[in-house]
Amino acid sequence: MVEAQTGRKVRYYADIYHVLRDSVAPLHHEAARLLTPDDLELVEAAFAEVRGSGWDSLWEMPEKGVVAGAVVVGRLVSIAFRWARLPEHVDTAISTSTAWRDRGFAAASASLAAQRLQEAGQTPVWSTGENNRASLRVAKAGLQACGATRLCHPRIIGSELSTTL
Repeated sequence: MVEAQTGRKVRYYADIYHVLRDSVAPLHHEAARLLTPDDLELVEAAFAEVRGSGWDSLWEMPEKGVVAGAVVVGRLVSIAFRWARLPEHVDTAISTSTAWRDRGFAAASASLAAQRLQEAGQTPVWSTGENNRASLRVAKAGLQACGATRLCHPRIIGSELSTTL
């Protein structure tokens, strides 16, 4: 229908939503810990993909939000943080540097962040794309699928977007 209306090729993509209804199962990793405002330099020096986003400043994220991360050899390699918040639910975002994936950092960081959110009386929620296998693996660590949204992406010929979709 969108293709017929716009004359452009599109790709449909599902964003899958999860919710943590039970107490979080602690996942320990010696590199994972909660981050505080004292860790601002660590966050600033991190790989761009693990600095976090959605805040007015990097300082605001550990000061006003819930942030956990994995620190290896003095470098932040994975981060889990409060992305968006409603009165009872908190969308949690996570990112791990490509070179440090598949080592349990994301799951351990997400577990710490979720535990802190639950202690504050909030329910962690998580969404991820249907083909983000790493994120889906982390979500399976105690979260329950609760819905999906079908997204419509335009295919733009000759752009990076057309190759990733």
